[in-house]
Amino acid sequence: MRDGLLLSDPTVAIVDSMPIPVCQFARAYRCRRFDDTASFGKDHTCRQTFYGFRLHMRLCWPGVITQMYLAPANVSEGEVVWDVTAGTSGLLLGDRNYWLPSVQAALRKVGVVLLAPFRKASSQPAHSWSAVLGRVRYRIDTVFGQLTDRCGAKRVWARDLWHLRNRRLADGSDAYHVCLVQFARSGSSAPIGAVGCLKKLARRVS
Repeated sequence: MRDGLLLSDPTVAIVDSMPIPVCQFARAYRCRRFDDTASFGKDHTCRQTFYGFRLHMRLCWPGVITQMYLAPANVSEGEVVWDVTAGTSGLLLGDRNYWLPSVQAALRKVGVVLLAPFRKASSQPAHSWSAVLGRVRYRIDTVFGQLTDRCGAKRVWARDLWHLRNRRLADGSDAYHVCLVQFARSGSSAPIGAVGCLKKLARRVS
């Protein structure tokens, strides 16, 4: 059963990042852990500033973590997307933070079609972002939820970068297996047909 669950589609992937605070914001200026690597960044979900890192992730369908990159919180998605897509090709779905026309054009030259909604919803043309894309992209939010709730990914006890990185790798492995088992048990096939449509779209765009 496990070998069957390990199957994934490398041509359909999702990219996103989640904040990893190393301490409470009120203690950030007194925190001595990671003082040479951590930085201040913006948590877009909570709409507040935090001190720590961002865990950038590339997820292959239906929920296989293929790349993870731990970067300081002030490093933008456009800089890290090259690291998490190195040596890959196919369709890549991102959120509004990945609306980067210059990066998207450069990635397309190496075989990666990065699709993302406009940076501002008010600037989004009608019917330019399909609900199908949104449903598929939400799978990475499920994985982030498993990392946070089941693996305690946002609880940092490590005092050096080596231990923090290895702990995140272990969390990623645990969350990956939990998500796939839950997906298999649910028998959900809602996004499967959508993935076929996305593959056709990627071939037309590329």
